Amino acid sequence: MFRSSTTLAGVVGMVSEYDLLAKSGATARDVMTTAVVSVTEDTSIDDVRNLLVGQRIRRVPVLSGGRLMGIISRADVVVLMATEWVPEVCGESVRAAAPPEHCPKCQSGSDRFVLQEQPPGD
Repeated sequence: MFRSSTTLAGVVGMVSEYDLLAKSGATARDVMTTAVVSVTEDTSIDDVRNLLVGQRIRRVPVLSGGRLMGIISRADVVVLMATEWVPEVCGESVRAAAPPEHCPKCQSGSDRFVLQEQPPGD
């Protein structure tokens, strides 16, 4: 789930590189963007990726109950997309930050996954 709001509890605005370059002001309040686009901690990475590309933004805050839990950047998504786990049993690859609890194909547990090294340039 993602939202765009000007009245998020705990997040009143964000200052981007664009804000610093294109706006004048002495404080963050003077230059910040108040229409903050955010996601929840349950938002899928595919939805985050689509949001970052579709809205042409570089970072998106992650909220839980209106409180800031973190920020996901384009670089975070790229790293996640490049991280591939492979179970020793069936070889079915899974892209994720950590090995899944079970392989969707052979049901091997997370202890049977190995990190697949990506060759340079891939």
